[in-house]
Amino acid sequence: MRFGGILGRFFGSFDRGFKGFTARYIGTVGSAIRRSVRSMAIFLILTGAAVWLLQVRPSGFMPDEDQGYLIGLVYPPRGRFVCNAPKPWPANSARIVPQAVGG
Repeated sequence: MRFGGILGRFFGSFDRGFKGFTARYIGTVGSAIRRSVRSMAIFLILTGAAVWLLQVRPSGFMPDEDQGYLIGLVYPPRGRFVCNAPKPWPANSARIVPQAVGG
């Protein structure tokens, strides 16, 4: 079934491009299968490089902000200034810190 107009031209060109991509993909996979020793060597080299990079730079994917610090904000009750508000951190730090480190 063929459709005319702008949609027909769009889908026709899409189908031609998809068939071309499929043919190139099948050719590449067939070539990799025919040269399986070379393909496996390349795969092992790339895998070894990835493992080596993860050992050399384990924090490379982690921003400096996420290095295990816990930051909390303490707000005074409404209508009170920070200077005369009760000091909540000493009372709550004994409860928060062990939970943050897995205790």
